[in-house]
Amino acid sequence: MDRGLVAKEAFGIALINVDEFKSINDTYGHRIGDAVLRHVANVLQAAILEGETVSRIGGDEFAVLRRVSSRDKFHRRLAILRQLMDCDVLLVDRTIRVRASLGGEVWKQPWTLDDILAASDNEMYRHKTQRRTAA
Repeated sequence: MDRGLVAKEAFGIALINVDEFKSINDTYGHRIGDAVLRHVANVLQAAILEGETVSRIGGDEFAVLRRVSSRDKFHRRLAILRQLMDCDVLLVDRTIRVRASLGGEVWKQPWTLDDILAASDNEMYRHKTQRRTAA
């Protein structure tokens, strides 16, 4: 982020939250829950492009930091990541339905790190709410 700010390069942050993770842990146990987290991390790691960084930021939340050339391209990238996150996966001899909500925002002046994280978090929860309403 510091490089982007100094060089005046645009960047965005996408936040990923595993849907119903507590329910997965409660239903199948922590061994399966840990396998779900590893699966999400592996999918994100395999999907990152040059100029992106992925990390687990706590619990069932991940973040992708990405240099961007436009808001449209950033949001198209989010749509691709959303598709990759929703799948049924065989983990520890069980097929688990893994779904994740994603939201992100492109940094803009005079935002701080807290501002872009809050905006990304709001978008993620808006996506999560839309998914619940559609279900």
